[in-house]
Amino acid sequence: MNQFSLLKTKRFLPLFVTQFLGSFNDNLFRSALAVLITYQFTQSPFSWLTAGVMVALCSTLLVIPFPILSPLAGQLADKYDKAKLIRLVKISELIIMSIAAYGFIYSNIYLLMLMLLMGGVHSAFFGPLKYSILSDHLKESELLAGNSLLAGGTYASVLAGLIFGGVLVDTDQSGLLIGVVLVCGALLGLISSHFILPTIPAAPALKLNYNFIKEAVKIVKYTSTNRSVFLPILGLSWFLLIAAVFMGQFPTYAKAVGANSEVYSLFLAIFSLGIGLGALICHRILKGEISARYTPVASFFISFFMIMLVLTSDKTSHTELVGLGEFINHAANWPLMVSMLGIAVAGGIYIVPLYTLMQARAEAEFRSRVVAARNVLNSIFITLAMLISAAILAAGLDVFDLFTIIGIGNLVITIKSMKILPEIPQKLFRCA
Repeated sequence: MNQFSLLKTKRFLPLFVTQFLGSFNDNLFRSALAVLITYQFTQSPFSWLTAGVMVALCSTLLVIPFPILSPLAGQLADKYDKAKLIRLVKISELIIMSIAAYGFIYSNIYLLMLMLLMGGVHSAFFGPLKYSILSDHLKESELLAGNSLLAGGTYASVLAGLIFGGVLVDTDQSGLLIGVVLVCGALLGLISSHFILPTIPAAPALKLNYNFIKEAVKIVKYTSTNRSVFLPILGLSWFLLIAAVFMGQFPTYAKAVGANSEVYSLFLAIFSLGIGLGALICHRILKGEISARYTPVASFFISFFMIMLVLTSDKTSHTELVGLGEFINHAANWPLMVSMLGIAVAGGIYIVPLYTLMQARAEAEFRSRVVAARNVLNSIFITLAMLISAAILAAGLDVFDLFTIIGIGNLVITIKSMKILPEIPQKLFRCA
């Protein structure tokens, strides 16, 4: 089956468009706010609340809602019609982006940070819905194609949002332009969500548990009993840790190789496009089969290209930082860009089968809560990524050492997984 044929169906296209627009809005918002804080935040009632601290807080605000709200979000998605819930979530996004538009117009950074937190709340509720609804509308033979398109489209929208956010904030009437784009994106997402086909509630008799700690422990414990679901979730969370460390240090890495912020944007573009490309390639090499036998191979190449990135990087001291044109024209920089693309493409091939396995092997009445369990574990792994990066850099090592340690650590994890699962050498994580 040609994976792009799904884009012609009512079962998939409305969800794809809704997800694309939502991801675009989130990243445009985040990018524009980070630039606004960096260049316009001048005064704070607290001496420690610098622009750098504020930007770091933005990342934290996006993550906080996930471990708290994902358990409830998973329950709601299993109990009710997912299409109706998506529309309610999109209505909330339109409200959030309308208030954010006001914040950008009047450069109210504190209001924008509050709306960023609410954007994290929106994403926490949307996450279990967008992944679990795929199995309701797609045949099992179409799941890999659906996930590859969704992942490819998501990373393309991430890139577009980051670029537009950085560009629009430097224009005349930037606040108004950003506000209009955010509101239009949310409105179009709400309209597209009305075309998502309804679903039959998977567990209509489910009694909601509002104690997020007990529910989080419950869903993670339950998911851990299903090996064919839990292992893909662990694999996805582990990749998120690697990506969080890697992308989080892009500014530091760009400066270390003698490049300015323009090259940092180039790195974001390479990585986002590479992930999307890898996701699309994955369906072609697996021919629609639900199997993760290539995932350890992809994991190996993540480590290989990460180490190659370090080896091909210019580690000499730089007195001046070069711009985008000069960096690209310097032939010695091409190997590191190829290595970065290799990491991303391997990452795309790595994640898509794991998403598909998680959906296909989870019980229908518990599928959304399985996705919620993944979100809880993701939050833990993101926190670990921040701690690992901080600890390594605080110990006096540099960003090249950090990438080397992560690359070697990933290689060790890959080898360990092959020993733990004896079927891997034949058909890794293969689902009959």
